[in-house]
Amino acid sequence: MAEIQVAPPTTDLFYVGIDGTDVVDTLAWGALWRKRFGWNNLLLTLDPDPKHSNRRLDPAHPTLPLIRATRAHRGVSFSDTCIMPEGLDGSGHDVSWPGTTPQANLAQMNQQLTFTQTFVLNPRVDSAAKTLTDGAGDLIADVVFISSHGAQDGDMFGVRGYTQAGVDDIFSLIQAVALNRRFTGPKWVLLSNCNTLFQATHNDWLDLIADPAAPLRGITGFRDACPLADGSVDLFATMIDFMAQGRTIVESWQRALTGHGLEQNWIVLCHEEAAGDTIQDWNASTLPPITKFSPPAVSQFTSDDPSGRAVVHIDDPFGLGWSKDGTPITAANRLLPANKIKTGDKVAITIRPPAGAPSFEAGTRVALMLVYIRVDYNQIVDVTKMFIIDPATSSGIKQPVRTTTLNQFAFKKDAPDTWLMEIDGTPAAAVLSLTVGNLDLKGLGHHNVLLRLRGFMKVPSRPSVITFDFIRNGSIIAA
Repeated sequence: MAEIQVAPPTTDLFYVGIDGTDVVDTLAWGALWRKRFGWNNLLLTLDPDPKHSNRRLDPAHPTLPLIRATRAHRGVSFSDTCIMPEGLDGSGHDVSWPGTTPQANLAQMNQQLTFTQTFVLNPRVDSAAKTLTDGAGDLIADVVFISSHGAQDGDMFGVRGYTQAGVDDIFSLIQAVALNRRFTGPKWVLLSNCNTLFQATHNDWLDLIADPAAPLRGITGFRDACPLADGSVDLFATMIDFMAQGRTIVESWQRALTGHGLEQNWIVLCHEEAAGDTIQDWNASTLPPITKFSPPAVSQFTSDDPSGRAVVHIDDPFGLGWSKDGTPITAANRLLPANKIKTGDKVAITIRPPAGAPSFEAGTRVALMLVYIRVDYNQIVDVTKMFIIDPATSSGIKQPVRTTTLNQFAFKKDAPDTWLMEIDGTPAAAVLSLTVGNLDLKGLGHHNVLLRLRGFMKVPSRPSVITFDFIRNGSIIAA
């Protein structure tokens, strides 16, 4: 495809990239965005590091890796500077960190990751102090690119976060909402990670992007698996080509993924007024204002709804949540080390009746499918080995609890992934008490892994089964 030159911005526009994996896609995206659209890298407004020619210096965050790197893809070299909170290519090492192993650098990594969790929402530079800031700052990144791993609750984490115990997220969607944080600066966020725009996360995205003071216009990403870094380069390069032709951001993303055989994976969430956004209008400072907030008018664009479908808040249809040692696991506290689970821990799943009902209807049946990362993830799920039922401390459930396989995508199809139970009488709540067993049946050595519940409830007086993915209130993290 011939490279079309886009008229440069009428005022300075800035981008920023954050990467926790193989950095090639972030470098390629930044280099192409700068070359084709005439934007500036926000990080280059900082002073060069006098000790390291390939780095930028941030006095406010002196151990944050702001690294210029070069990588080749299909015979083309791409160079750019981006934020690497877990070190270059997620290595767990950096010249500013003292440890000789990633584990020895845990504190340094988490310090950077704590910053990225708020910087993503408000990425700025104080040009007088020459520092990055997530608060007041006169220069702001209008677009943020995040390359990471991702989970279906919106957690975004790097290589170390996936392979090393105790490493924090680059960004946590539901924790940001729980802590009442909002986007207050960038106009679009582009995600190169699996699952993080999965439909069950949309309640939280609605909250984050609808700040009337400075709303995020939209997010492009994946509702399922995302290619690894080299595949991501191809997708975003194609997207940039289509944007340069004058196509909307929505259509450019759709065409990019469809052209690379991923027509079922693309998704965009954006305000109604942003569905027609083009780079030409962005550069000309003529993007239409976002005006609808009560409620926000946000649409989801996918292969199922290419013309858009309204995104509205969906309440949990019945109550479902984890607890550990009596402490309810919530959106606000689930990432605390004490609330993650490991072998031997005592946990419980509390089930409550459908919304508005004070107690269960007699004869109600429940199925709880345990999902490891995502439904089709290549990993054995066997609830009889991962958790041991404690009948003596369970309540409101007829014993014995049975298990079965409902997950048609399970890696080991004869392994039980679902608890089947009948509510005992008409209690106000039922509790399935468990002791944690072997959470890593395949010996992959993964850490900070999402375990979530897909719930099924059959109430005798209702004609159909209630089915729901309990992302926010039905997830817990395996340490």
